[in-house]
Amino acid sequence: MDKRRAEVTPLKKTCYNVSQEESESNWWDNDSASMILKKKIESVYAQMEEYKLRAKELEEEKARLLETKIPEMATTEEAVATFQNILLKCNEHTLLISQLRKRLAAQKEHPPGPPPQSPRTAAETQPEAPNTAKEIEEYIAKIGVLESKIELFLSKHPPNYTTLVKTLELESKELTSTNTALAHKVAEELQKNHDLSNALAAAESTLQTYQMLVDTLRSDMSQAAEEEASQKSQLIEKTDELYLVIERINGNIADYSREVEKENFEDTSCIGECRLKLKELEDKEMDRVEEVSFLVRKYIDTAKINDDLRQKIEQMKKDPMIKVVKEINKENEAKLSEECTRLRLDLEKSRLDYLERKSSSQYHKRKSVQYESELKALAKTVADLEKTNQGLHTKLQAATKPAAPDASTKEIELYRKMVRCAVCSTNMKDAILKKCMHLLCRECINGRYATRQRTCPLCGIVFSMSDVSHVFL
Repeated sequence: MDKRRAEVTPLKKTCYNVSQEESESNWWDNDSASMILKKKIESVYAQMEEYKLRAKELEEEKARLLETKIPEMATTEEAVATFQNILLKCNEHTLLISQLRKRLAAQKEHPPGPPPQSPRTAAETQPEAPNTAKEIEEYIAKIGVLESKIELFLSKHPPNYTTLVKTLELESKELTSTNTALAHKVAEELQKNHDLSNALAAAESTLQTYQMLVDTLRSDMSQAAEEEASQKSQLIEKTDELYLVIERINGNIADYSREVEKENFEDTSCIGECRLKLKELEDKEMDRVEEVSFLVRKYIDTAKINDDLRQKIEQMKKDPMIKVVKEINKENEAKLSEECTRLRLDLEKSRLDYLERKSSSQYHKRKSVQYESELKALAKTVADLEKTNQGLHTKLQAATKPAAPDASTKEIELYRKMVRCAVCSTNMKDAILKKCMHLLCRECINGRYATRQRTCPLCGIVFSMSDVSHVFL
């Protein structure tokens, strides 16, 4: 029966519950039947156009979302919420279609009644989730028009429910799948746009960093060019000054070498005299030692004689002429005591003389060792000065050649350190200690001498003001 109704055009008016007058026939004429069929087709096409329009709106919404820039949106959560609302509306449309399908199935089983009083009942019971009041009104109006058309069509002619329901289900599935795909694509586009915005922000920060580095390098290059020009002029001036300083140093070294040679000659002559005196003292010491040994032997022999005399006296005490012997013994003892006293005095005198000569020889030995150490120190100082002079010549030759600004600055600082005092690092070197040949400033030497620090601050050798000499650099 359903198949017949779907394929054959009905001709009887009673099938559609149409009110008719008694004089009229129960069958439709050809014109009315064709008009009804035409209206049916138009209704189906209108419903299809309605769903196509909704699909077109969804496509436009998709295009609008794809064209919308991510930074214009507030947050990703809001965008996701918007798409969830769109999906909810699609689901509501699907629910509406399913309700229509159920109602059509119910009307198929039972004869259709009179048209409903309110065509918007289904639309009002259907939950809506539009965005604005205008969209709500448009949506309600569309649902009402659709329901009125469906009721009118059902009241006039039973439609092909099976084909319509299948078509609606297919369109609903297509819309659902399209909406789901659109949601996934939009989420992917949002993620891509988010990643692109992060990459763009990172690239902008990197570009700003590079721009700052380029500006810094440009300023540094300009400053370096200015500093290089100024350092070249300063280097030329310092080179001229160094030529003058080296000439002064060469003159001072020549004068100092002459003084050192003179002092060396005097020291060598003094050392020769000291050695001669030391040899004489050693000879005298040997003679004195022999004399002392002779006196010691003589003292020992005298002691032996005294022991022999005492033994003889003990033996003579037993003889009858004790008085005579006692007198003789007294005289001998007096002579012997005088001789012993004289020998003791000579021995003590010899010992004192020996100790005095020994201390004098040690003093001369110390002086000779000191003179030799001073001579070695002077020779070492002369060698160091010659080496320094050669180094200054080589550095001066290197300074005349074009060099990097850093090398010239380091050489200038090195020359300044060589010319300035090693203690205060402020004043120029204008004094020398003859004992150790170290160059200092006069203020540092006077300050140390005033505070009783009379040792060289560099090597610790004791000096006096007579050891300080003026130097011109």
